[in-house]
Amino acid sequence: MAVVLTLGCLSARSQTCPPIDPKGNFFSNFANSCYAINMWAGASGAGGDRNAKYDGMFYRIDPRYELIVYGSFPNTRFMSIHVYDDHAAFQERLYDAQIVPLTAAYVNPYAPGVSYKSGQLYAAAVSFGGSQPPQVTPGCQLDGFNVYANTLHAYPRHAGMNWNGDPNIPPDYPVHNDNPTVYGELEVRRYLDQSGQGYVRPYILVRDLTTGCAVTPDVAFQSLLTYNAALYYASWLDRKQMNTHYDYEQNYLPWNCYGPDPNSTLTWKRTTEYLSNPSFDTAYSLANVPAGLIQSLIDNKQFLRFRFRLPVMPKIPCNGTCSLSGVEELRYWSLSFQQGESVVDTISDTQLTRDANGYVTLIVGVGAAKPAQVTTQNGYTWLDLSKSAGLLTIDRIQLRSILASSSFQCSARNVPYRSSEYNSAGGYMGEYGFALDYQTATQIPPVAAPFVQPNSCSYVPVEPPYSCRPGQITTRGD
Repeated sequence: MAVVLTLGCLSARSQTCPPIDPKGNFFSNFANSCYAINMWAGASGAGGDRNAKYDGMFYRIDPRYELIVYGSFPNTRFMSIHVYDDHAAFQERLYDAQIVPLTAAYVNPYAPGVSYKSGQLYAAAVSFGGSQPPQVTPGCQLDGFNVYANTLHAYPRHAGMNWNGDPNIPPDYPVHNDNPTVYGELEVRRYLDQSGQGYVRPYILVRDLTTGCAVTPDVAFQSLLTYNAALYYASWLDRKQMNTHYDYEQNYLPWNCYGPDPNSTLTWKRTTEYLSNPSFDTAYSLANVPAGLIQSLIDNKQFLRFRFRLPVMPKIPCNGTCSLSGVEELRYWSLSFQQGESVVDTISDTQLTRDANGYVTLIVGVGAAKPAQVTTQNGYTWLDLSKSAGLLTIDRIQLRSILASSSFQCSARNVPYRSSEYNSAGGYMGEYGFALDYQTATQIPPVAAPFVQPNSCSYVPVEPPYSCRPGQITTRGD
């Protein structure tokens, strides 16, 4: 059955609501401004990528209720819905292609060969562990809607990342809390979003499991939800457990390296498994930028030169007709220049000039004028950071790789946690990792030439690594 949205400006303010129509259903009675609750919208770049948009909500676990996330599929490269516990650790997620449309009248535009069409609805249930009503109040039924096909369980403690029983930790080390979580966070992510007219941002309906009906926003905020991030981070989030997670990964689990990479002036490592609010589908590879490096490049009129091969990427989103082919090796790729969690700039795969085989030469300027030969016609990609606020404070460069296909063994996900990308066999990412050096304008060739090297992605190093523990990295994992 089709659903007609009757929403104007969604509101979280209490108001007098019309009576429930017993001949209607949950959405016809509650998908309106009287019951709908906007999620907070995260600022672009807040999670380490300027192409990302976030919608979220903080909540207290209460099995008398469940959340229904309701909206339309966005015209975007990648979308996901995540739930996190009060350790800010990943519990469960649904990514776009897994989400079943609300009814058979709608389609999922992330299925191969399906082009985007606005207004394709979905709903997902966030369970707090309660049972379904023994008898649903007339007018509150969800029969015929694909809601529970898209269920996220928000109450169990996160899996893994547990130090209890590790003989290497001190006897007075804090115990990992294995009990079900008390608080949590919901996040909906979108990358390269081009959604326009007809797109409905996700919002929340809070369902009372004693009746099956929705409750008004004033009831939800009194007992269950909060927009207040300061409250969440100060009172609801278990900071002691978070800090112990960081300490355990940084100081008690191994960090492995195989020597300096002959092709890269910076060492690239995959981050820790535990990150605050990570994207399950994303692997992060990070290089620490030494203090003074940017100023040295400016003084010497040098540019950063990145050479690598880009995986086969999607053609979505677009303003016309485009779809996933099903043979993409990676869903999304980006490189961010950061100072801590603050993003100075981000470049995504859509901005890269590549040859027929996917080879890229990226020239990054930090002060000197753009060299005349650095043009797309000559095979180069140009990124100018010279006017960027925070340029001299850049202390890390982060590669983000989202949703690698199971057959593609060269993404950042192929690198073990807390390990260098380079290894004695040649590198876990092979040509898809970075050859990085510093060049003056006269050293940059007239035409970009691909940096070709043997495929080493599936090779296992024969020699053991050495320990290369870095300084503490406490970045979010968005």
